[in-house]
Amino acid sequence: MALPSCLPMAGSDDVVPQCPVGPMLPRDATALRGEPAAARSEGLAADDAGRQGLKTNDGLMLERAIPSSEHYFEALASMVGNTPLLRVPSPADSRARLLVKLEGHNPTGSVKDRACVAMLKALRKDPSWDWSKTLLDASSGNMGCSLAYFGKAMGVNVRIVSSRKLTAEKRRFMEYFGASVESVGDFTIEGNQYCRKMAESEPENWYFLDQLHNSENPMAHVRSTGPEILSEVPDVAAVIGSIGSGGTLLGVGSYLKQANEKIKVFAVEAASGTRLPGTAALVDGDYRTPFIEQGFGRNIFDLSIQVSEAEAVGVARLLTPAGLFGGLQTCAVIAAAWQLIESRGLSGNVVAISGDTGWKNMDSLTQKVLHCQD
Repeated sequence: MALPSCLPMAGSDDVVPQCPVGPMLPRDATALRGEPAAARSEGLAADDAGRQGLKTNDGLMLERAIPSSEHYFEALASMVGNTPLLRVPSPADSRARLLVKLEGHNPTGSVKDRACVAMLKALRKDPSWDWSKTLLDASSGNMGCSLAYFGKAMGVNVRIVSSRKLTAEKRRFMEYFGASVESVGDFTIEGNQYCRKMAESEPENWYFLDQLHNSENPMAHVRSTGPEILSEVPDVAAVIGSIGSGGTLLGVGSYLKQANEKIKVFAVEAASGTRLPGTAALVDGDYRTPFIEQGFGRNIFDLSIQVSEAEAVGVARLLTPAGLFGGLQTCAVIAAAWQLIESRGLSGNVVAISGDTGWKNMDSLTQKVLHCQD
């Protein structure tokens, strides 16, 4: 499979840079990081006010930050979102411009930071929440990383229940930020059921976030990801993303279709017999969350397309020289985008959502992409 050729610019000269690839900024560049930067400044100011001196043996005074306070969480949360867009090549002779929204630029390297922060902000309004409780949830990896990171900033304990397929990189990240990690089963829904039983048997000890059923999951994308895409690409024609919990694509799709019902939303699934991180293999009976059911039932998802691991690996080999560093989930979404552009004649601006960055999957990428192992 040859790398698709790039299209000449058609019209706008300030939305997408010329090929082969390059970053895309919104029309108002200050919108990209302006507000978060201001929020970060406030957080740093508060941080400075909370420092205390530490005298070393040689008499030097060092500053030591008081850990795990509310302003640290708010400062870190302000860094979530406003992720950049990168143009990648489209199939030859097409009229589409393919833009990848790089969610790996969030603090812990994935789109899950958005839902995580939304759920943590919401729990503080929940009467059943108590700061002595341990945050609990099931995750295939990315949400676990987000909870470990932001939970540490909040100063609370975190327990992650993951499947036995959790990558070593993600486990190390969670443990580095103080989370305890337990392996249960081969699928996230098994961990979810396990967490529910824990929370029901000891409600005084656990606060179960339940990302697979928590409405803050898709609402985070109604409030942030969807508006960002429409602001950066006002004439977006289609959005393509994978469905794991389904929260990201449901939220993005709901917002965009409310703004313009002509915008197409395509869901990417793993093909039968394929295991792709963050991508459900519904054909093999993977759990259909309420968000996936709503996406199809409410016609938010116009079409789903299945992608195999081999197709995702093929895309990874082609795009590595172009500087795109994403996991196989990202590569599966781009593979689906290329197929849809060719088979359905998509034209205009097509946005593909890259769920995470490549470092979380380095062992797999090295084996399957670099060394070409099955």
